[in-house]
Amino acid sequence: MEAALKAVGFDVIKAEDVGRSAFNQAWQQLLNKLAPGDEVAVFFSGHGVEIEGGNYLVPRDVPAVGTGEARRLKNESLSFDEMRRDLAANGPKLSLFILDACRDNPFADTRGRSIGGAKGLVPVQAEYGTFIMFAAGARESALDRLGDTDSDPNSIYTRKLLPLLKQPGLRLPDVAQRVRGEVRQLAGTVGHRQSPAYYDEGADDVCLAGCKPVQQQISEVERTWAWIKSTTDQAVLENFIKQFGDTPFGEDAKARLAELKKQQVALAVPPKEPEPTSSSKITIPPNTFYKGQTPTQAIEPAGPLLGIMVRDADDSDLGTVESLIFENGEAVGLIFNHLGKMVGIRTWSPNVSIDTARGRGSVKLALRNASAILAILEPYQRQTQPTSKR
Repeated sequence: MEAALKAVGFDVIKAEDVGRSAFNQAWQQLLNKLAPGDEVAVFFSGHGVEIEGGNYLVPRDVPAVGTGEARRLKNESLSFDEMRRDLAANGPKLSLFILDACRDNPFADTRGRSIGGAKGLVPVQAEYGTFIMFAAGARESALDRLGDTDSDPNSIYTRKLLPLLKQPGLRLPDVAQRVRGEVRQLAGTVGHRQSPAYYDEGADDVCLAGCKPVQQQISEVERTWAWIKSTTDQAVLENFIKQFGDTPFGEDAKARLAELKKQQVALAVPPKEPEPTSSSKITIPPNTFYKGQTPTQAIEPAGPLLGIMVRDADDSDLGTVESLIFENGEAVGLIFNHLGKMVGIRTWSPNVSIDTARGRGSVKLALRNASAILAILEPYQRQTQPTSKR
């Protein structure tokens, strides 16, 4: 049992084949070490008797007592009720008691009379956070061995319990129920009835070896990752990482999440426009034309608009009209000379108006700082031969 408890994470204080004083010393050592929120397990293998409705564990040096000495026996034994109260006073998260102590009463006299119950322990009421396991049911006795040829050093209860304590995925009630079934079957092979009991109060979700079997966990991770590995939902990936971040699939999820975040940054920052070359187009401000607009574009002299002034919203002169721009046979813009550069402007736009109230008129752009905007444009270059639209 010592090895099994260590295997599931317990620090073990061992007191083997001891008398009352040595047991109390080890018990005090346990109480001194116990802190609120700890998980504590107590395993006792030996004789236990019921005296006046209470359960008592019998140390090695208990004196021989006779009929009428129940009080003396109680004082020389270990009260199971007091042991439970001692642990509860320290506020542990879990108190697990395993009592392989349901033997025949060792204090029966030659007349068949005894102090206490003839067999086994009596049922108990578990305190909150307590899980109690008895090797046999109420008033039943537990077998040490199956017969004279049984060489196993453990009782039939303990030998069936040990492997279950170390099995991942088993809650304490699962352990108790499985060991009950296996002990019933084994005891039945020698015609003995033994049905281990357990008493649970608020500790039924505890698994000493972990509540999720390793193989089951791997399978769940694999199934989940196969389902979400192509997702673009970052929240789904973050939740997966919280649950399974320490698995190889968790590393894959972290890489996928980093990739999505990079893509998000790339979408948030528009790609930088390439520097213009003689054969490429550049992005120009709204309501302006640039070289090579459409294959149907045509240019012709501006007629009456030729030479009129183009002004910006501040009434500053930008240049004079030199040509019109046509698309699909319709005049849609004009070309003017600005600081030695030919610039095209759409005429049908809220930002452009043609004012003919003053003599020959003018073209006004509702664009402030238009001069600075237009100055960045390269000279307008004709991409097709001009055609006349009369």
